[in-house]
Amino acid sequence: MCLLEAVAFMAGEPHSDCPMCVCPILASFARTLNDSFRSDVERTENLSQFISKLAQTNRGPDIGRARLNYILNHVLRIVVPNYLDSSGHINSDGLRASERISDDVSVEIMRDLLRGFRHDIPQSAHHSSSSDSDMMDETDWQLYVLSTSILACDTWLSGQLENAASYAVQIIDACVGLDLAVWLLSEAINQVKP
Repeated sequence: MCLLEAVAFMAGEPHSDCPMCVCPILASFARTLNDSFRSDVERTENLSQFISKLAQTNRGPDIGRARLNYILNHVLRIVVPNYLDSSGHINSDGLRASERISDDVSVEIMRDLLRGFRHDIPQSAHHSSSSDSDMMDETDWQLYVLSTSILACDTWLSGQLENAASYAVQIIDACVGLDLAVWLLSEAINQVKP
């Protein structure tokens, strides 16, 4: 049973991984996080704390958008710049200093900044044709992080907010691992309230 199925069961809803009582943004983030763990034990240890916390978080689209903005601000203005800076090839202070994500204009600015960084990444010595993470070098990972970050912005702009939340988990996992995604899910629940 996945995290959201457990929430649906606890809330007395029909069996589903899309319980109506959960904020759609948090549900998408949690669903992707749930599916990203490499073992059932690891997933249970990290996510069981959220079964009761996610129930009754669906407070309407405005609070959902506020939660997504909170998540993306952390991911795109802190996690991604720290990851890119660690390579030594990119100075991503512009991402940190960018306007907080709050509307279409701020997301477009962020997306344009991210697009500009693709030109700063040195060409890879090899180009992986495999999706196997062992075959990807540092440059491949940087391009993946930038491309996924741009996709998060594009989906935000097209109104596909739940997809943007899912991309946020993928970005975090590629940059620093899932522990931060677990923390950020907790923060999005606790810090962004109606």
